[in-house]
Amino acid sequence: MREICETYLEDLATRSIHWRRHRSKLRAVTQHLGWVRWAELDQQHGRMLAQRRAAEGRGQGTIAQVLVMLQTACNAWAARYRLVAPKLKLISRPPPLTRYLTEDEAERLIACCLSYHVRMFVMLALHTGARMEAILSLRWGQVDFAKRVVDYGGGPREKARAVVPMNDEIAAALRDAREVRTCDYVIEYGGTRVKEITRSVKAAGARAGIPVEVKPHMLRKTAGSWMLQRGVRMEVVSRVLGHRSIATTERAYAFLRIEDLRPAVDTLRSARLVKPLATFRKA
Repeated sequence: MREICETYLEDLATRSIHWRRHRSKLRAVTQHLGWVRWAELDQQHGRMLAQRRAAEGRGQGTIAQVLVMLQTACNAWAARYRLVAPKLKLISRPPPLTRYLTEDEAERLIACCLSYHVRMFVMLALHTGARMEAILSLRWGQVDFAKRVVDYGGGPREKARAVVPMNDEIAAALRDAREVRTCDYVIEYGGTRVKEITRSVKAAGARAGIPVEVKPHMLRKTAGSWMLQRGVRMEVVSRVLGHRSIATTERAYAFLRIEDLRPAVDTLRSARLVKPLATFRKA
């Protein structure tokens, strides 16, 4: 399996600029199943991989991604040599994230960011709704103060990224950051680009006393939820978040739409249709 994973990663590097993102998943496969021969691979090995990753503390979503990556690497190897790929038993991913921060939690989170670059990341995520990868790869040349927009870019092989207007708060924060910049990236530390920030955001959330684990994607979910709750139309929120389709936005924020149904259901109320429970009791 080691050769299969390495070959697939090399091929992926020629087709996707995000191939490094999948490297850790393939390393997990080779770490636990690198010794397995092609002819021996079966569903039992998939279960073994899932169990070992769970024992390492990995979540269901991460384990599901690793199994998908293993199956994809096998399919590519089979296609190259005209073989029959084994069918592994995949597991379902957890439901979409529904937890988002309240305004009070967001204020506490920002206050508990001990490093300037972490605070800048949190503010950009909350004020623009961008993905972690887009924020960490943002350069100063993509920040247009004259037009008051942040252009997160995104090529044809990347997930869609939006051009987002700046509000007053994030514009002021970005101007302050530009005055003390030491490299071309907006999120920097010690003069170099920051490539990983998840643990720092989690730590800030814990210090803020937020009762759930705060990950970067929760900040994006918070931005989308706040916009919808404040009456912004779904198609506008979809454009701000950089979704390729409004259907993606509707699926991601379906948990909020239940509140939209409440006024409609309230119109069905009628005092004449309600009888005290005592009316139905047996004599």
